[in-house]
Amino acid sequence: LSPRWIAAGEKMAHVTIRYPSSSGYVSYTWEHVVAERRLVLVVTGSGARIDLHVQLPQDAQVRKITYNGADVRFTPTRIEETPYADLSIEGFAGGAIEIRY
Repeated sequence: LSPRWIAAGEKMAHVTIRYPSSSGYVSYTWEHVVAERRLVLVVTGSGARIDLHVQLPQDAQVRKITYNGADVRFTPTRIEETPYADLSIEGFAGGAIEIRY
């Protein structure tokens, strides 16, 4: 999953993607709470693992990422000058992913 709503200047998005041939799906709500310097994704889906490549605001340096309140390991990356946070969650069962920067 690679939400890039930052590039579009959006503060909130609701997305659902369904794959009819496998009955697989992912659905998420993405919110950028600028005043609190955090991104929140509430995700559900049919997979047992989720891989995320989340675009961050230009000046962001991630301080912490949590999944349902538990700390998650992540890798800060850049593509050209754009910062991202990369992470994978095994045993994914849906829930809230919060990125604090």
